[in-house]
Amino acid sequence: GGGGGDDGRDGDVRKPGGEGVRTRGSEQQQQQQQRRLVIFKGQKSLRKILWKMAKIRASDGEIFRLYATLRPAPSLRHEIIRFAAQHGVRWRVGLHIRRTDHIKAATTKGRFSSDQFFRDTIDEALRNDPKTTFFLATDNADTQHKFLSAYGRRP
Repeated sequence: GGGGGDDGRDGDVRKPGGEGVRTRGSEQQQQQQQRRLVIFKGQKSLRKILWKMAKIRASDGEIFRLYATLRPAPSLRHEIIRFAAQHGVRWRVGLHIRRTDHIKAATTKGRFSSDQFFRDTIDEALRNDPKTTFFLATDNADTQHKFLSAYGRRP
């Protein structure tokens, strides 16, 4: 893997479960995560944290593992549970793939995530747990078709 450890670059290691970031699992797992997570000073946005991780060469796998440790803030948890119950959503990995209005800005800023990036992430999740299901949110019918064709409708 790449960087992302406690190497003194631009951030400090903070205990998981800190401001805006909540973890799940045993205390031992949380201690292991504590050694891995880099939370940057003044950054409350997950997106900003992940972009900084990418700049210090954190691998896609490390970023995926960081996502797997996160839990929604209490203010959002109720809305998520309500939406999931209303739409029959079980535990899933959420994919938000913007392609229309966002693509020009993302490409210009060097923050474009390719379809291949998402496919690699899905494939890694499926290798770890073949029963993993996904919730795809996209603004592009072609993107939706590509992912449905590649992975089908998973229960």
